[in-house]
Amino acid sequence: MAVSNRNGCSITEAIDRIEEAVTGAAQKRAEGRPVGDYAGRLRRLRTRRNTLLGIECMRDPAWDMLLDLVAARAEGREVSVKALCHGSGVPSTTALRHVERLASAGILVREVHPMDSRRTIVSIAPAHIDRVEDMVAMFRDNL
Repeated sequence: MAVSNRNGCSITEAIDRIEEAVTGAAQKRAEGRPVGDYAGRLRRLRTRRNTLLGIECMRDPAWDMLLDLVAARAEGREVSVKALCHGSGVPSTTALRHVERLASAGILVREVHPMDSRRTIVSIAPAHIDRVEDMVAMFRDNL
């Protein structure tokens, strides 16, 4: 409803615009334009913004975690739960709550590391990879 109010259009038109944006992002990603590099740069920019302003109130740990996972996927590297939590920039208990919520929603997958049972590896669930990458591509292509 906020999109329709902001753009002065009906809810149906707003949904059509959002679908067009997502479809366009998916098509550009399918054409081979990488989103992983952009996700990493966006994540670093968001971190620098908080550092430069000297405030922590502009945090979005769940989104930062997803950006980290998109970048890691593009680089072909594994991400442990500990590293993901540390990179989120919030206390570990808060970060773990976000990991749990994302996992409960089926967006993240946690797996015990095959060589070290003390480590848990986290990744974006296969069913959500395209959706998350499409969102990152929308930011890349529209900002």
